[in-house]
Amino acid sequence: MEDELLRIKRDLYHLIEYDKKEITYSVLKDVVKDKKPSDPLNSLFLDHYMEYLSKKEKNGLIGPSTMRSHITTMTALNEFDKNLRLKDIDETKIREFIAFLRNRKIKKGQDASKLTFGNRLIQIRAILRYIAAKGIAVKNPFDSHDIYIAPCNRNETYLNEVELSKMVNLFIEDNLAVSDRRILMLFLLACSSGLRISDTRALCWRNINFDCKNGVMEFYCIKCRRMNYVPLSPMALDLLCYLPEGDINNVEKELNVSVRVYSSTKINLTVKKLAKMVGISKNITFHAGRRTFTTLCYMNDVPEKIIESSLGHKPKNVTDRYRQWNVYEADKAAKRLSFCPVLKNLDWDLYC
Repeated sequence: MEDELLRIKRDLYHLIEYDKKEITYSVLKDVVKDKKPSDPLNSLFLDHYMEYLSKKEKNGLIGPSTMRSHITTMTALNEFDKNLRLKDIDETKIREFIAFLRNRKIKKGQDASKLTFGNRLIQIRAILRYIAAKGIAVKNPFDSHDIYIAPCNRNETYLNEVELSKMVNLFIEDNLAVSDRRILMLFLLACSSGLRISDTRALCWRNINFDCKNGVMEFYCIKCRRMNYVPLSPMALDLLCYLPEGDINNVEKELNVSVRVYSSTKINLTVKKLAKMVGISKNITFHAGRRTFTTLCYMNDVPEKIIESSLGHKPKNVTDRYRQWNVYEADKAAKRLSFCPVLKNLDWDLYC
């Protein structure tokens, strides 16, 4: 009996001091029965992945689009190896997964030569870090720098003021097909308010508050899953006058601001086509309207708080991603460097 008590004390001390385990009733029960706890490294990676997503969703920390992306990764992992255990994860296993993803694309007849699968790898890295935070000594070939995640090539295209004027003139000329004109109005609304394509497609007249002095859009942001309040610029107000297409019956509260709601694919293809019509060779998508709004706001000294709030961003670094550094921004920045001492008053016209 005495030897058994010593064993229990020794095992408990080891669990507390070295394994840093919390002694729960079930753990104590296993120690008394001399039942060795199961090795957490034998647990399934996908089980931890599901736990991670469940906690994020329960706490409202993950949006629908991000959840869909994670589900895509989980589906791929399930096809690759549904019985993948934590102890099996290393550099070799991750490279095998990348090869699996590439071969799957090739089988579908797609060119996979330039694909890096960055999003899939970033999500797997996040789960490995989550597992490590629980005190499980899982290998993480990303943090050990055995595997490098190439940065994603984001489309950071936006319209400058001249290009935006070309799109506005295309609308004013009124020589477009009905569907093209409707989509152009929505794109210009994004350029003048920063709306996402998902929020634009869901925007109803009940979301437009004209009781305010200048008008405000109040809507539930689909991606962020919270209310957002966007001030209406003069251009946005003008577009809202055109959107009903001259029929007051189209301004019912429950109706969408666009007479017809088009698919995201249709909208993006049309925006590309319209941009080419006015000689804009950039890779323009609907989201370029959001970047255009942000960049032009910065160029015209709109306070950052207004920009962040209009875009519905909480972390400032997210808004900064939409801000495009260009020659206009650099020129404006030069005016703010007046604290530097002047060496000599020169007539620059003599040198230019």
